Amino acid sequence: MKLGKLVSLGVMVGLGWQHQEMVRKQAELITNVMPLVQTYVEMESMKGRLASWLESNNYYWPRDVRALLNSEFKSSSGGEVGVDFFGAPYEGDYQGPDDFPVLRSCGPDLTCGTDDDLVMKIFTRIRRR
Repeated sequence: MKLGKLVSLGVMVGLGWQHQEMVRKQAELITNVMPLVQTYVEMESMKGRLASWLESNNYYWPRDVRALLNSEFKSSSGGEVGVDFFGAPYEGDYQGPDDFPVLRSCGPDLTCGTDDDLVMKIFTRIRRR
């Protein structure tokens, strides 16, 4: 066994199971950071054209947001635009007391309405009519 592997094994044993669990959770968090960043960048890049589309359609989201995104946008990664980098479809929604249209990614847990969602306002001053 190489010295590096032996030292790593000794360090992990010395750290104890509780610390190992913390290290595992941190590694899981780091694994989710890249798809979060990629999803945010993609959402930001679609915002202007989505605003134009919503204005021309009386500020109502279509039933199938995924189909709209795939017909209007090209993916920088070569994949489908209607899904985020976790593989879940984007959703169009309205949020807040002013009822602003928002684009939503369900985030790493793939469940919309939870704390890990990415929500981006499409407009900052115009609301649904």
